[in-house]
Formats: sequence, structure tokens, C-alpha cells
Amino acid sequence: MSEPIKDTPSPAAADPSRADPAQRIALAPRQTPASADRTPPRPSSAGGDPSELSQQLATVLLQALGNQAAGSPEATVERSLIAREEKRFRPASADAAASIASAAGEPELAAPVKLIERTRRRGDEARAAESSAPGELQQAGLDAERGLFGRPDRAPRAPVPPIRVVWRQLSPNARSAILAAFVVLTAALAFGLGWATAPEGRNPPPAAAVAGPPGSAPARPADGATAYLADRATLDLVDEAALAQTSLNFPRAELLLLQLAQERPDLRGTQTTLAYLKTQLGNFQAAEYHISLGMAAGDDPGRLYSLRALLLARQNRSGRANDAFELATRAAPYEWRYHFLWAEYLRRTGKFQQALDELDRGIARIHEPADEELMQFKRRLTLVALDRGAELDAEISRRSWGPLPDPDWLLVGMAREGQRGSFGEAARYLRRAIELTGGSALAERLSDFFLYQWCFEKELEPLFRPLQPSLQGAGATRAPATLRSGAEGEEPAASPSAKP
Repeated sequence: MSEPIKDTPSPAAADPSRADPAQRIALAPRQTPASADRTPPRPSSAGGDPSELSQQLATVLLQALGNQAAGSPEATVERSLIAREEKRFRPASADAAASIASAAGEPELAAPVKLIERTRRRGDEARAAESSAPGELQQAGLDAERGLFGRPDRAPRAPVPPIRVVWRQLSPNARSAILAAFVVLTAALAFGLGWATAPEGRNPPPAAAVAGPPGSAPARPADGATAYLADRATLDLVDEAALAQTSLNFPRAELLLLQLAQERPDLRGTQTTLAYLKTQLGNFQAAEYHISLGMAAGDDPGRLYSLRALLLARQNRSGRANDAFELATRAAPYEWRYHFLWAEYLRRTGKFQQALDELDRGIARIHEPADEELMQFKRRLTLVALDRGAELDAEISRRSWGPLPDPDWLLVGMAREGQRGSFGEAARYLRRAIELTGGSALAERLSDFFLYQWCFEKELEPLFRPLQPSLQGAGATRAPATLRSGAEGEEPAASPSAKP
């Protein structure tokens, strides 16, 4: 430790009576950083006493470190009791050392102290940067930034209210919309699961799987996708049931048909035949029951709808009968027979123009000449009923009295004369037709209600009498009373002559 330099008293200072406005002050001793733990010498006062300067420096240091009042005796005692070794290893702030140096009246010492401390800090930061990972540096920077600006690590969030509270706060319209969307989604999910887990019966197997290997019996599909081919034993039962029904042995026919329905459920047409049988017996309720079973079993829907229409016609329910006939034509759009049956029903109810339209549709679908001849014959009778017989007069004369007369055209000429009330001339046409065919061959044509309505006229009755057994067997009926009087009415009690 350098000793304080003692100032040499000047001659002016030796003479106290001499007045010197600027007295000379002794210089304060310089202090190195290693001597920071020593008590700095107290600057000299006006009198230049070194002890007084040391006392002032100690007081300023104690005020900076212990926040004590200047000149407090307790601070001086406490400062003097600190051990020199403890003080040596206690880190001192650069700012504190600089403030001590400034307070001691040595501003030139503050800059070197700050420079030394700044250099030491930079060295420590460089070593820490080399030893730390980039992620740790970034995290340390974020932590320092959060600590500097007071930002928390995570922004505070409001507590989430429970679903019950949120549901109560919704408006009624919002609740209804949410419930509707939930129902739609649930239905769609249920449909998708049902479709994905559908049994194999809903999806018929391919034709190759149904056919089986060559030479084997055809397999029976679970859903009736392919018609079951009857074996020999089944065909024998069907033949026996058909013969019994034709011979009017209805109990035997019903027993055999019920046996076939139980033993051969995949054989199509059994329920339809039972419905026809019940219709012949007059049991319309049982016939409707078997029609429903036939629909479920996969029988021909056109035949079933047409049979239902005939049952409704017998019950004088014209509206539903027309609906059933329309369903029959829609179920089999390429079949001419159902248009023919519908036309026959319309003719019997007096709706000849509609009947003519259905006959034209049926003729367009016919491929057999015999069937077309029957349809053309009915169409000509319908034209006569519509008072359009003049359109046929030329053809009637040519085809009836030519070299090759046609029995059908002779009967059309009979209808033409009967419509005009010329029954004598009508008998001449009928007599010529009987001579050509022998009479019995005309039973099917004469059984039409439009021709049979004149069977009891005195000019025609002798010609109809020998043919009555054949005509009754063919289902000949007279025209309804409403037609004979010239008015349109509902369905007649008798069934149409045409059979599906």
C-alpha cells in the first residue's frame, strides 16, 4: 500500500496571517483494483489531514453498501467488525466500486473499474455461449425477455364452462337446429351400418354361382332371383291339380295346390293358381289373400294385378279396378294381354273410346297372328259401338260376300246391322257365318256381350238356339242394361268373357 504523499508546506502556509484565496489541496493517493478491499484513505481537508480523508471514504462506502446514514457510529462499528477474509471473497458490483471511487473524489478511477468489470462479464458470456446448445440459448433468451418485460410463459385463459351451462344459454332455434342435425346424422349412420351389414339374401348371388356345375340340379336362390326349375315329381303334381281344376273338382285341386305351396315354396305360379281357384269358388277374400302371397313369392305381377282388377270389377268398384289394370300394364309393359283385358272391361262399362285406345296399344305389342286377329275383331266391334261403322262398310261388303268370305267380317256385318236395328239383315250375315264354320267354331266370337245381346230377337233366336250350350260354356253374357238403353254405367255383375 502506497503511503500518502505529504505535502511540503509553502511559505504562504507557514504564515497564517497571509491571506491566499486559493489554497493548495493535497492530491489523493491512487488505488489499484487489488486494493479495493482496503479502506480508502480519507481525502485531505482544507488542512490536508490524511486520516480525515480516510474517514470520509469509509463513511461513503458504508452508505452505499449498508444504506446507513453518513457519520453513523453503528455503521462504523459494523464495518470494522467484518473480517478481512470474508470481505475478500465477497463479490463487489462494478457500479458500487465506481460509485465509491466517485464519492472518494477520484472520477478517473471509475472508468477503469467499469472497463475491467465489463471485460470480465463478456468473457463469462462467451464461455457460456460456447458450452450451451442453440436450443438452450434460445430458451435462455426467451426467459430473459419474459423476465425483462414481465410477460408470463403462457397467457391466462378463462375457465371453460360445462356443456350444460352452454346448452342452457343457447336460443330455442339453435337447440332445434342442433337436434335436427343430430337426428339426420344418426339416421344416415344407421342406414350406412344397415346397408353394410345386410344379409346375403338381399344381394342375390351372380348367375354363375346360382347355375352350379354342369349336369347338377339348379340351386334354389334365397331371394327368388332365379326361377326354380321343377323336377318330374313336381310336374306330376301340377298336372294333377290342373286336371282337377279343369274338371271342376275344386276340393281336390285346392288340396294339391296347397301341397305344392308347402313342399315347393320356390315354384312360381302356385299362389296365382290358388287365387284363380278361389275366384271360381266366389271366395273373393281368400282370392285376395293368395294374391298378396303371390306378390311376396315373386309370381307374375301382371297376372296378379289383372286378377285383382277382375275381382274389383265383380264388386262394382270401377275406380280401383281401373287402377289395378293400369298397374298390370305397368308391371309388364311389353305384354299385350293386359291391355286387352283392360279394353274389354272398358267396353263393358260403356267407355268405348278408352277401350279403343287400349286395343290399339295391345295390337302394337302383338307378335302372333292369331292373337292379332282376335284383337282386330274386338276393335271393329268397338268402332261399331262408337257409331263409326260407316268406316267399315266397304270392307264388310268386300270381305263378307267376296269369293273368300271371312267369318269374322260376317259377324262384324251382323253387329253393324243390329246396331241400326235391321235384325233381318243381321240374321242373313249370321246364317252365312254358320254355314262356313259349322256354328261351334263361332262360339268364342258370339260369346262377346255386344253380339250376344241380340240372341233373343225373333229373327236371330232360331240361329242362336243350337249354339247356346257352346255359348254358355264360353261365358257368353248379355250386354248390361245400361248399355242396351244407351247410357254409360258402372261395371256389370257378370265378369268379362276374356280371361287373363
